[in-house]
Amino acid sequence: MEHVSEIEIKGHFGDGKPYVGSLLKIPCENFQFGISLSKFHKKSLQTFIKHFERRTKSSICMAWSGINVLDEETAKENYLSESFIGCPQGFYVSDGQVINPPLFNKPSFLLDKEGNIRLENISTKKGIKLSCRSHKIEMGPKNRNLDPENTDLPDFCFYDLLYEKDYIYANERVIIQMGGNQIKEIIFSRPGQKVPLQPSGLTISINDETFPPSWDMREKELEISLLGYENIQQAIETGPMILNDSFPYLALDSEGWLSKHSMIITDEERKAEIFDCPGISIGLDWFGNFVVLALHDTQNHPIKVACVEMAAILQEHKIMKAASFAPDWKGCLWVGDKAIISTKYENPEDPEMFFPVSSAVMAY
Repeated sequence: MEHVSEIEIKGHFGDGKPYVGSLLKIPCENFQFGISLSKFHKKSLQTFIKHFERRTKSSICMAWSGINVLDEETAKENYLSESFIGCPQGFYVSDGQVINPPLFNKPSFLLDKEGNIRLENISTKKGIKLSCRSHKIEMGPKNRNLDPENTDLPDFCFYDLLYEKDYIYANERVIIQMGGNQIKEIIFSRPGQKVPLQPSGLTISINDETFPPSWDMREKELEISLLGYENIQQAIETGPMILNDSFPYLALDSEGWLSKHSMIITDEERKAEIFDCPGISIGLDWFGNFVVLALHDTQNHPIKVACVEMAAILQEHKIMKAASFAPDWKGCLWVGDKAIISTKYENPEDPEMFFPVSSAVMAY
């Protein structure tokens, strides 16, 4: 576990129940990370690690399961076509390429091109730039989430999932529904037609007279730039921010967790669960370290912890800023050659295999 220090911690929650876990630290100056994603076939975290180490000739000191991809079941629940299956579900940048833009204002763990580790909320509020071949479109804040009843729309506008209404007033415009950085659906709308907002990606609305003909192709990949965030090298979305400037912090509404377009929130029962996290959080301390707090049961399975209680533990250990893992997180946290936390998974065909996941974040 080169560069990784581990402190065993224990204590009691507010209701008197005990907790145990680990506080892991890596100096940011020794820290790099990469992200791998598998769109259609889940893998164990160990498999992601082996492939990454072989490809990069590096040695992984820490790894954890990242964002999910849209599976067939979730696509059906949200009335999405099969073309959206395999799309990443969360902000994701790999080696400077935006694979999936931010759809809300959720926290992201990122590495910029100067080598700085950051944890901050990322959104499209400053605008985006789309390009493919010779066609480039730049849309600023005034082109974002415009009123669907406005008949005097600019030639190009876009909608993310912080948009409050369920539909876009298309009215003879060309509507592009994105999944990640790919065009998934193209709708040449009729007069007065309303198009439902899809909870899977950005939606682009274009005047039919200025629609680039070369974009009229499903599965076409567009290059996406986030205005104001052009220097991001690696990034992946996390769960809610729970600590800021060493003070407990919770802004579930403004981050988008309570949005009606969030696929995590499907009913009132699951909405209540958003205030709990899976006992794992990542962050930065005041001394230049990347930190991971992992709380677990006696079998190293993650436990549900109220966000406010997780923040209190982090505050006690002088952490500056932290975000929990997403409420629906499942998978594994791996340090050195062992699993610190692993979601319970029973596979009679391979009892040594850990919970299969769609992506992995690997520190080296």
